[in-house]
Amino acid sequence: MIDTIKSTVDAAHTVNEKSHIVRCPVHPQIRESAEPLVGAPFRNVTVIDGYYHEERGQILAFFDAQQGANPCEQPSGHEGEALAAAQQAHAQGVTDELAFIGIPYFEQILQSWRNLVAVPTLIDLNGTWKSGGVPGPVISVTGPSIAVDMSAYKRPMASGTIVDKSDITVTFPDDHTYTAKLQLPNVILWSNHSAWTKV
Repeated sequence: MIDTIKSTVDAAHTVNEKSHIVRCPVHPQIRESAEPLVGAPFRNVTVIDGYYHEERGQILAFFDAQQGANPCEQPSGHEGEALAAAQQAHAQGVTDELAFIGIPYFEQILQSWRNLVAVPTLIDLNGTWKSGGVPGPVISVTGPSIAVDMSAYKRPMASGTIVDKSDITVTFPDDHTYTAKLQLPNVILWSNHSAWTKV
């Protein structure tokens, strides 16, 4: 639910570009004139006026990318600065709206609940483990949930659950779901007869 709200708020805030096209002479005018020379060749130049942060169609802030630059001499050199400012406004707008509706507070409460339902295990699962004597898997525990980073073996992340103080189950998406027994002082014995030792 919280993730859905965060995604919805983030999607409602957007950064957009405002631009237009001007006709400019291919070569500078030979003499100053209010009117361009008749028959002179022209080129179309895209002018990025700036970037704006908006929420659900309402512009909240505009950041000028021209700052008085000649429209026929593009880019102005201020585009990157204006885009960065608009992106910062977007990030701040999302943060402010989430704070206004209390999402950070609810996330703290949720984390407290997760901590309360955490199952104490026989050994601390958090950290790096050795498989076949080679360090690789990294386990992270949040409440009853287990995440296993298998990137050291170029394998996808695995996830599982603490069943009780000495039993866990983990699904490896490129393999199978295995159960395991925890043994003191620092061993995980898997149902496929392999073992991991904590580094």
